[in-house]
Amino acid sequence: SSGINAEWPLRPGYCYLCKDKVEIRYNPFLNFEDNTEQSDPNDENFKISSLLDKCQSYTVEKLKSLHSKNFEQNCSSLFLNIDGNKSNFDCFTAELHRMSQNFTIIGIAETNVTSAESSVYHLPKYNHYYQNTLTGKSKGTGIAMYVNEDLSTVVNEDVSDVTENLETLFITCQKNDRKATFGVIYRPPSGNFAKFLEELSKVLEHLPKKSVQIMGDFNVNLHADNKEITEFEDIMFSAGFFPVISTYTHEKPGCKQTCIDNIFTNDISESIASGTISDRISHHLPIFHVFNSLDVKNHTTPVKKKKVPTATLR
Repeated sequence: SSGINAEWPLRPGYCYLCKDKVEIRYNPFLNFEDNTEQSDPNDENFKISSLLDKCQSYTVEKLKSLHSKNFEQNCSSLFLNIDGNKSNFDCFTAELHRMSQNFTIIGIAETNVTSAESSVYHLPKYNHYYQNTLTGKSKGTGIAMYVNEDLSTVVNEDVSDVTENLETLFITCQKNDRKATFGVIYRPPSGNFAKFLEELSKVLEHLPKKSVQIMGDFNVNLHADNKEITEFEDIMFSAGFFPVISTYTHEKPGCKQTCIDNIFTNDISESIASGTISDRISHHLPIFHVFNSLDVKNHTTPVKKKKVPTATLR
């Protein structure tokens, strides 16, 4: 059909026609934006829906062209399932250089390296924090964060842990009188989903009620419509956390696109923009979020004219 039936169920996503290509978008809050005459732009549900509706995929050049001022004047976070530091960290560094943009916080998952090995994976102007990998596992484990060196940072040990169902790493950053908490989560698909939800719920209970962002690979496809999605949404939404990514984030050759990576925030009023970056180094797209929670601005890094290795899909 070339049109959208207003009575057609819009959860968990909806389709729209864009350049003759159908794209799936996650937006369970769409109904709050349907009637613009009655919608309050300051309503939290309306803001979430609007952010998800504007979320899109960018090439690096398009990202710099359309959002350079947003990045320069605000804070930003970037997340990527890197699928192995040893295979892809150099390519990831090259892509960051090509973006010529210093993100405030960078999160990565499936590093496949221990915290003891982290010193060789350095990014200039960042302090890094690596979580331990799951004991006895050499692949499909490991999370880390890189933090702007201007921020005072402490690791939240009480909500940072590694189990076969959930890997978590949380930090609290401060600059002047402003403070924010950031977390990286990875859910191993081989783990028990019910136990993952139970462990996740306990983590959420111990987090601050404002200025928290959780980025990660949840291995929960928000473009699907099943019981697992509903249970996951219930836990996140009831704790006050809402997603900022609505388009696909993962695709393997011969497989359909899925939305399994995301960034959740419990302070949607600070959100400015979000999206994915189509230039990728693994089967996952990098995802980003621009926000205003800390007194740290993103200063662009001049791009030197030199040959940069081409990122390849591993």
